Formats: sequence, C-alpha cells, structure tokens
Amino acid sequence: MFDYNLSAPTVYLTATDARFFEALWRNATISEQNTCAALQRLNHARVTYNTYPLSAQTIHTADVCWTLQQQGLPTDLGLAPLLASQAGIEPAQTDVQTNSPATWMRLTPVHWAAARDHVNLHELDGDSMDVSDWRHIAQTVTPWLNELGWEVFVLAHQAYIRIASNFDYRAPSLTLAQSDILERFLPQGADLKTWQTLLTELQMLLHSHPVNAARAQRGAPPINSFWLDQTAQAAQFSTELWTQTVLTEPKIQRIDYEVSLAQLAQQLHPIAEQLRIGKKAVLNVLTDQPNACVHQFEFMPASLWQKLTAQFSGHSNAPEPFSWLFPILDEVHV
Repeated sequence: MFDYNLSAPTVYLTATDARFFEALWRNATISEQNTCAALQRLNHARVTYNTYPLSAQTIHTADVCWTLQQQGLPTDLGLAPLLASQAGIEPAQTDVQTNSPATWMRLTPVHWAAARDHVNLHELDGDSMDVSDWRHIAQTVTPWLNELGWEVFVLAHQAYIRIASNFDYRAPSLTLAQSDILERFLPQGADLKTWQTLLTELQMLLHSHPVNAARAQRGAPPINSFWLDQTAQAAQFSTELWTQTVLTEPKIQRIDYEVSLAQLAQQLHPIAEQLRIGKKAVLNVLTDQPNACVHQFEFMPASLWQKLTAQFSGHSNAPEPFSWLFPILDEVHV
C-alpha cells in the first residue's frame, strides 16, 4: 500500500529549521561533540532519502497522521467521536457502539490576535484560562448552538458538539491552526458557511461579555472566538479504539527546540549502531511543513574511501552532523 518502510524507527521533527541543528552542534564544547559518535557516524554515512506526503488535506500533525495510517484509518479523519468517548461522554460512546451517522465536533475557546498582515490564533489554557470563565461563556453560547439542533457537552476547557446527521465541515486541528500561517489551515466544506455565520454572531456576544470585561481588568486575554475541529461521524470508529489513546497521543519520539545534543545522539544511536556493525539503516523523519510528510532516510556504511577521507581531513574540516538533514529542510521550506 505504501512505498516506504512503516516498521522503520520513526521520529517526529518539530524543529524544522536547519539552523537549529547547526547551532546545537556549534554551541557544544569539543568534549560534548566527541561524546556524540552516533551523530558523526550518521554524518559520514552514505545517505539517500525520499519524501512522501502523509495526507492530501492535512488536518493533523504528522505524528497523528502517521499513527492513523498505521491503524489503517484515513489520515484526514477527525477524532471527535473518539475523544468524546474517551472523555466519558455517554452519547458519544453509544453512537460509536451503534454505528450512528451522528457527527461529532470539538469546540475550543480561543483568542484571536490581529497582527500587521495576518491573524494569530491562541488556545487558552493554564493560567490564561479560568475554568469558571469558560463555564460562563459556555452557558451564554450553548442556546445559540442548540437553535441549530446541536447538542453541546461542556467539559473543563472545551466542549463537544453532536449533530444528528452529517455535517460537511473540515478544519485542521487547533495545534496546526496556532501558527503564523493560519491562512494555509482554513476550514473547508459545504457547511462551512453555516458555521461562519454562527461564529460571527457568537463573536459579537463575546465582545461585550462580562467575563471578558473581568478578564481585561486582570490583564488576561479575552475569549473572543472559537475553533471548531476534529469533525467525524461516529460510524467511522469502532468500539475497540476507545482504549487506544495512542491515536490521540502518539508514542513517537519528538525532536524539538528543547532537545540537547546528548539527547539527540541518544535518540539516533540505534540507527548509528546498525552502521557500526556494517548494516544498512533506515530512519523515518516526520515533519509538518509544508504538509504532513514522512522523509525516509536510508543510510549505508561509509565506503573505504570515505573513511580514509574522514580520517585524514582533520576535525576542523570534517562535515558537521545533521548535514544530511539539510536537503529535506530546504525542500520543506519551498
């Protein structure tokens, strides 16, 4: 079904700027660099790679797309019925058990902030979201949603919506929507206009809401909009998926801007170890830009000529680790 190796070790690269890896190496001491033999070995290997899109219409981060694909599920499948079921919402559980055509969606309060040439979307959580604030906001907007025949199930920081029939609306997950390139992740679907009209009315309610007046007094960002995502029909899921939180919390190693050189070397050590014993090694690297993609690297042990060149080139002239990542990152940013 797929041209790439699904069983190969896989990492999720959330830091997609080559300068990050270069700086990580350059800022390390010589002693620290010398302890990272795995990175040196990967750098001196012969490497080829291919890039494959995970989804034609990205609504999830690459790690979620990857996990859905491994389960044989569409990578653009919304997860609201599953998330609502796992949150203990009984109507969602019943809908999944009975293969109901009912549509489920997730509604999250957010803060829209206008920049000079774009709009940023921010999820309100932690210190920026008081549970009682959200409860009062939810009480205000729920009747407006009910007028459309939508059932609303309010949780501590979000709500789930049930519609008895199909609702043709697709939006990227809130995780993706929170970016400086929101225009690339706009909702779509035949019923989009229905939601846009309702959202405009809800935003007018939020503008003058007493909760936001109180939030302004204490310096908290206003709850001035909502993000609706994870749309799917309950019939698209099986009851067996309830306990598989791996679908919503993929167990894939992440490489981000907080990783240290030692941690990175540890994460890539199994790949380098294959090379050390003279075997081919394959690594899948997941990225989110420009869309959810898997970049499959194939490492081959260095040839004798490459080893001799590396041995006599000296430390200062040796290529730096991560240079094999540069091509995909350059391509990703096109």
